Amino acid sequence: MTAFPAQPFTGRVTDCNCEECSSISESLRNKSWNEVPDAFVDFTCSPMLLTPAALQAFVPAYMLRSLDLLVEADSVVVEFTVYSLTPALPEDDPLSRKSTRLRECARLMTAGQVTTIRDFLSFVLGRHRDAEWLSRFVGPALSSVWQ
Repeated sequence: MTAFPAQPFTGRVTDCNCEECSSISESLRNKSWNEVPDAFVDFTCSPMLLTPAALQAFVPAYMLRSLDLLVEADSVVVEFTVYSLTPALPEDDPLSRKSTRLRECARLMTAGQVTTIRDFLSFVLGRHRDAEWLSRFVGPALSSVWQ
């Protein structure tokens, strides 16, 4: 994951102050992605609650854990990580809020980070047990967000 430098993240972790988001913020504050324990990723499952800058900082932890769990039958980490990197289907997000947020995340990424995310999504799509279903999300992500 050389495209994602392992640097302590000091920015805002989430945009919400609920108990769950406060706990996530506290757990990730001043950490780099390579310091995030697998147990944390397994428990939180999805980087969707992270701000765009925090997603950029921590998405490698989720992607690597997803690769570890790719062949597991019931791993939600893989699916939630993929969903966090793909735009919502129009019928699920008529106002395109998720897609707008995802494009904001993509604008923060370097070319190398975009390539790494594209490679991750393509790899998962080629090996996931529900690849046909995931292709509904991954295809638009590769053609419209991570280009």
